[in-house]
Amino acid sequence: MKSRLPILLAVALIATAVGGPVIEAEPIVRRLDPEQTKVAFTLGATLHQVEGTFRLLRGEITFDPASGEASGEIVLDIASGDTGNAKRDRKMHRDILESERFPTATFVAESFAGNYPGSGTLQGRLTFHGDEHSFEIIFEHVDEGPGEGNVRGSFRIPFVAWGLEDPSTFVLRVEKEVEVTFETLDRAP
Repeated sequence: MKSRLPILLAVALIATAVGGPVIEAEPIVRRLDPEQTKVAFTLGATLHQVEGTFRLLRGEITFDPASGEASGEIVLDIASGDTGNAKRDRKMHRDILESERFPTATFVAESFAGNYPGSGTLQGRLTFHGDEHSFEIIFEHVDEGPGEGNVRGSFRIPFVAWGLEDPSTFVLRVEKEVEVTFETLDRAP
């Protein structure tokens, strides 16, 4: 009995050469679960490091690895910022973040580069403290099964360069950028 493999390969090659059907991948839609998301920040300072958290309000991103197109948004609850020190938190919200006036930060995705699943970069616009900035989020996605995965990533906010108050004093020196890391379970809707 002869193998049909050479015939099937020949048919596939001919179909491809004469413009046979091309199967296009669908864009990937990922929804971030606020209950399964941890957003942490770190700010270096003289003799210590300030650590804290923010809550995710919502997030849904659509991206196409083939074309690099992306859309959707991720919204952080800036008013939820917590370092575990009530006095420092009051100053942070009142004088630096002004979270009564600017209670959220919103990232709107515009493009995607990288591998999925795997590492990638979402580029877009971040509205933070009332101003919009070009921005990118670098992440790593690990598939956990159909329609679900873990995402870890980070980004830096140059808050002083973006016009927020520098909390440094004569004695206490604070870095001019805050490092934000996140870990989340994402799900297909």
